[in-house]
Amino acid sequence: MALFNRETDKLLEQIEAALVADDSAAISAIAHKIKSSSAAVGAIRLAQLAERLEVAGREQRAIGNGPGLVRELASAYREALAALNQFLTGAVSHGTAC
Repeated sequence: MALFNRETDKLLEQIEAALVADDSAAISAIAHKIKSSSAAVGAIRLAQLAERLEVAGREQRAIGNGPGLVRELASAYREALAALNQFLTGAVSHGTAC
């Protein structure tokens, strides 16, 4: 969980910079990493948003409202962290954590 948190924080900063630079290849690569790690921890909304950016970057399509998409990604990330923390807290208090 800590690794997901640290890495996603970094990736969100990187994707924001890639959007500002209009670097399609970087957007696609970074979004792919976010999508994969998010899907692995069950953060489906975050994974879906990242997939949209990944495909747009890969197809070199105009991203449109880049800052808005970064805010939406960041919001989905915060929601995912809250849900994961709540799940883990519940699992620990019930003795079911791995």
